[in-house]
Amino acid sequence: MARSAKRRKVVEPERGVLAEGAVAVGQLIASNPVLVGGSTAFLVTLFYVSANALWYQPFPHTGAFFSTRSIENFPHTVSNEPETTINIVRQPPAQPAAKPDPVVQQVQGILKDLNFYDGTVDGLTGPATRKAIQAGLKAFGNNDMQLDGKVGARTKAAIKEFQALFGLPETGEPDEAVYVKMREIGLTN
Repeated sequence: MARSAKRRKVVEPERGVLAEGAVAVGQLIASNPVLVGGSTAFLVTLFYVSANALWYQPFPHTGAFFSTRSIENFPHTVSNEPETTINIVRQPPAQPAAKPDPVVQQVQGILKDLNFYDGTVDGLTGPATRKAIQAGLKAFGNNDMQLDGKVGARTKAAIKEFQALFGLPETGEPDEAVYVKMREIGLTN
């Protein structure tokens, strides 16, 4: 090969520190584009939020970490106009009407005849009905029975005792035979 055909070695000029730094940053961006994009988005957002908090708010922040403006230079923000408030009162949902219970109605009638119950015979269990039942139980020697609205073991035992005293089938249930016998002996009309 001829001398003129030889390739000359290209000598690149020496780069300065700034140029070396720019090349390093370029390589970092090329190898981690997601990291650089996310960091850039974060920094831009931080800049706008900070600028808004420090310079663009119309009034000083008295409770901030540090004071951004002097309070003396701003007008007082209290208005002389009365404040309007609205009070929303919600009504509880309507309860469905209770259906009269024929057994309760019959018990109320019996207790009314015995002058233990002075309310309306409506078949609905309420405080007056409970009080009358309690008074009736106490009047017939069951002083320590507590009224809970359920026919429990002690109530059934008292009914069985009544049935046994008058020769009725001992079921412990307040059936028609019990009511007939109660009317017969004058406990009810």
